[in-house]
Amino acid sequence: MADKVQAVLERMSIELNLLLKNKVFSRAEIRSIVRRRTHFEYRIARNRPDRLDFLRYLKFEARLETLRRSRLGGLAATATTSKHVLDSPYIANGGVRHINFIFERALLKFPGDSELWASYIEFCVKSSRTNFEHDPKAIRVGKALGRALQLHPRDIRLWTFAARWELDHNANAQNARTVLQRAIRVNPKEPELFLEYAKTELLAAERVEAAIGKSSKHDKDSKSKTTTPIAPATATKVKDAAAPVEEEEEEEEDDDLVMELESQKEPEGDEEEGDDTTAELAKTPGEASKTSKA
Repeated sequence: MADKVQAVLERMSIELNLLLKNKVFSRAEIRSIVRRRTHFEYRIARNRPDRLDFLRYLKFEARLETLRRSRLGGLAATATTSKHVLDSPYIANGGVRHINFIFERALLKFPGDSELWASYIEFCVKSSRTNFEHDPKAIRVGKALGRALQLHPRDIRLWTFAARWELDHNANAQNARTVLQRAIRVNPKEPELFLEYAKTELLAAERVEAAIGKSSKHDKDSKSKTTTPIAPATATKVKDAAAPVEEEEEEEEDDDLVMELESQKEPEGDEEEGDDTTAELAKTPGEASKTSKA
């Protein structure tokens, strides 16, 4: 078990050293992150891991990723770090890849947990929006949905979400129909699927009609001999009342995590030693095991 944990920790050394070098996290914070990850890795590496250990690990990494994004945004705004460095896969996507790695192992241990699959798909959707342009190996939502549906063909929520993903995100009405047709063949007595199929057909028809209307309007405008100048429309900004609340909650979570990391700082004497993060990660399996048990 110690060898497996040590191998996982060594994978993080490049990412953490880059974050330290570019002053995203301090040396004390990096050490605290290593200790927390070591603790969680030993918990989930047991022969019979607890589902809650995976969930706690995922929650910690999600908070850490939010803090990382916040600090990377500050570095980009101050232009103290080059864009090339900030767009590096290790800095831009290291946290997302690590969260995905935790989800993959959790789903191998608990493949029958539909709620865990739903959380994973939600994570895939968010990561595909923010990280796909940086990383060609980013998680594909379609692949995650396919795996989930193979294990949970009776879950109506998964079928419905898969159809809406094809229709709304991929703009492919035919694929949405195919998904729902398969869902109905597997679950012929579920009225919700028939209702969803009808909604899909209506939405597809509305979009086709709107596309035809835009095309005909464009043709008429191009044939018109006289054109009337149109004043640019004034954009009306509508502020979402919930947005400030969500931002405050995210800031509070970030502050909590910073305080949590700073509370685990080592004495100033350790700072003067200047030992590298790689040395922290390169501990022998026996030393790592003793640290975890302590």
